[in-house]
Amino acid sequence: MQMLDYDVELNKVKNYLNEKEMAALWKKVNGVKVPDSAKLLLALVHSYFSSCIYGDRAVMDSRHVASLCESCTYRTEPCAMLKEPLGQRWWKDTLKIAKAKAFFESRDSVKIEDIFFAMPYALQHRVRTREKLRSLYPSKEKWVRESVENAKRLLKGVWIPALKGDEKKREKDRRTLSAIGVEQ
Repeated sequence: MQMLDYDVELNKVKNYLNEKEMAALWKKVNGVKVPDSAKLLLALVHSYFSSCIYGDRAVMDSRHVASLCESCTYRTEPCAMLKEPLGQRWWKDTLKIAKAKAFFESRDSVKIEDIFFAMPYALQHRVRTREKLRSLYPSKEKWVRESVENAKRLLKGVWIPALKGDEKKREKDRRTLSAIGVEQ
């Protein structure tokens, strides 16, 4: 068996951008604006994946949370499928990807579609799912993509009307909306 000389192999890869050029490119990408509506969307999706009607899951014992989820009204929601709540790093990565997409499409501002495009890439490796989810889906990635698509439907059909004052829509997703401060 022949061992590869990795230094030799790596030297064969052509450099397209040097470090200075890459830093200049990221500076331009970081100049892309993120509207407040996109930030609100991230807060809603974070709440959709993580909020719990029983309290802050970050300080609860995971076994206790699992038993609460089994009898919860929201046991089919994403919050019940995760072993632990999402951190904040996925937001930053989602924004980086969305800004890069907008930049390469010659836009100076992120669109909501850019956020939805970026979410699966930022979330897939950050969610730790419960065993029951693994038996329902062939892959964690498929579940993440379906959950993001569902969030897209909720944005148009529930969250936007609820934020505009539609009481029936507010009641439809009380868990997510109350977590970001939308009172009933």
